[in-house]
Amino acid sequence: MKTVWRNLVWFVLGSGGLLLAACGGGGGGGTPAPTATVTGIVSGTEVVAFDQNNNLVDSDVADSGGNFSLSLPTGRDYRIYLLENDGTANERLYPLYQGSSNVFTISSAVTVDLGLVGTATGVAVPTNDPLAVTGVSDGGSNTAIPLSLAGEAYDLTDLQGSWSAHALISGDAGATPAELPGWLRGTLTFAADGAGTWSGLASSPARTDPADDTFAITPAGVVTRSGDSSFQGIMSIDGNLIVATADDPDGGYQLLLLQQTATSYLAGEDFPDTWAVQALVSGDATADTPGWLYGVQTISTAGVADWTTDPTRSNGVAALPAGETLTLTAGTVTSTTSGTTGYHGTLSPDKELLVATATDNDTSLGGATLQFYQKRTGGTGTSPTYALADLDGTWTVHRLVSGDDPQAPAWGRGVATISGGALGWAHFLRSDGSSTLPADDTLSIAAGSGTTAGTGVVTGSGGFHGVLSRDKRTLIATTTATATVTDPTSGYVLWIFQK
Repeated sequence: MKTVWRNLVWFVLGSGGLLLAACGGGGGGGTPAPTATVTGIVSGTEVVAFDQNNNLVDSDVADSGGNFSLSLPTGRDYRIYLLENDGTANERLYPLYQGSSNVFTISSAVTVDLGLVGTATGVAVPTNDPLAVTGVSDGGSNTAIPLSLAGEAYDLTDLQGSWSAHALISGDAGATPAELPGWLRGTLTFAADGAGTWSGLASSPARTDPADDTFAITPAGVVTRSGDSSFQGIMSIDGNLIVATADDPDGGYQLLLLQQTATSYLAGEDFPDTWAVQALVSGDATADTPGWLYGVQTISTAGVADWTTDPTRSNGVAALPAGETLTLTAGTVTSTTSGTTGYHGTLSPDKELLVATATDNDTSLGGATLQFYQKRTGGTGTSPTYALADLDGTWTVHRLVSGDDPQAPAWGRGVATISGGALGWAHFLRSDGSSTLPADDTLSIAAGSGTTAGTGVVTGSGGFHGVLSRDKRTLIATTTATATVTDPTSGYVLWIFQK
């Protein structure tokens, strides 16, 4: 959805020298205007600068250390943009802002060092204030996106319509104030102005309904909510999935998934396949067993979901859970078996991802559960060949930690960059407000053709186990964390990485 303009974007970037020759300096044969230098540090990003006439003036791809440099003639207003995952189908566009301003008037041949430029809020924010540099002044705000970049930018039209919502809430019922773990589902409908209205809500245990509110989306696809500063999500490149974390009104920590649904489904064709299944369970340990589970299921034409082997569980129990008999109706999936209560899921428009909530009746992992089914073989999609390079790039990450005292339920979100399997963190925010980075890691992937369920499985330290989607844009993983001096996380963790 965000690649319509790619050919135009790269044609313009490749013609940057011609644009400078035609537009720089202002007059034919005159003395060229002095130039200012804008530098900074970004991660895996192309940096581009446009003048007030929407002409591309300069661009630079950050080097291996993240350093970039732009040369900009003086006497103009500029808007600067970061293209994350540049040159790929997973590009995201971040306008550079200082406070509420994204237009910078450069009147002197100065050097402007932006320092480290972060994208945690959905726009690019420099560590060093460019407006503090003599010769640089505030040109105000211009939210219009240059035509050559417009195809890379999200706007409110991408939010409009109805989305199926599933949320898992982790928490410690014995905490003060009390936290209420459980699940919630419903439909969230966005109007043209971003106003969001909830309907069809259900929850277990019964909890306060989320309030209607107004939502916004940045050009990079970061979604925020006006009445809740804790809420932040990211829209997928294809525009069909939003993953968000937030504080829950009843206490606890929420991981929310919003999904679009397709216009038509055929249960006998869309279901039969091998699926990688991952689940996180939350609840009060006095009655339930918080934890995680992953394994492989096959779903028949009749909707019967059977485990191919005993799944792996965080508590080490080796037992085969009850299967499910799933019914697919207009994208909604329900279950008629006793393995879970209140099972309700949504199948994505490409029929590759099923997200569901339920109350797990399994005696070894009982509680509120959030389940993910990722298609692995067959179906209407292709069976890709996986390689370590598929993990390369910048990822937006959301996670939920489940557990009960002494574990510490929480949400977290941040940005990570992976190169050659080496995972490093650019920034991270936790529900307690701390910005302690998770530990770096080295990931590996089961390479080869995706015609078997095992390919595309990603592993790392601490029992990290994930599955890379067939379009290679989503990585869902589980792990168990123990608090350390440098990382306070403790509990059962579900990770969602999105390019």
